[in-house]
Amino acid sequence: MGTRVAAALIALALSSACVPWDTGSELETATIMGKSVTLVQSGGTCVLRAFGETQDVSLRVGTPCAFQRADGKPQIYEFPELGGTSVAVIVGTPISDSKRADYDLSETEPCFSNAQGITLTRRVVHVSDAIAENGLWCKNIGMDRRFFFGFAEDLSGARQSAQ
Repeated sequence: MGTRVAAALIALALSSACVPWDTGSELETATIMGKSVTLVQSGGTCVLRAFGETQDVSLRVGTPCAFQRADGKPQIYEFPELGGTSVAVIVGTPISDSKRADYDLSETEPCFSNAQGITLTRRVVHVSDAIAENGLWCKNIGMDRRFFFGFAEDLSGARQSAQ
């Protein structure tokens, strides 16, 4: 009986983990600081591909993932006060059905529970060590600049040391 329960739990987990993007598929592309970057779902991991295919960086936000957007475009903030750091935010890990119901969100609105900041310098991608977890970020509803600033502070040291 234990084997049947385990098999049922595995089947349930696999069916609930299905996402509209295939493993290894390109999710979307954005331009950050004049450079094209692409989100790829590969082996159950969200990967940021930059500089063609010369640099892949695994992200920790979970899959599926997406660029945070405002007005239909990836949202990017610049912070001159932090050496000109430009930050984009990647959101991932879908919110639970109960959270979606609590906030009365449409099932078609892609909303996520985790977020991670990125920036680019020369030919290097910098990914924030900080992960915002257990939040509510809907891909198409922009975030306030203050939220990006937290990631910018985390990333500005890496950016300055790379220059």
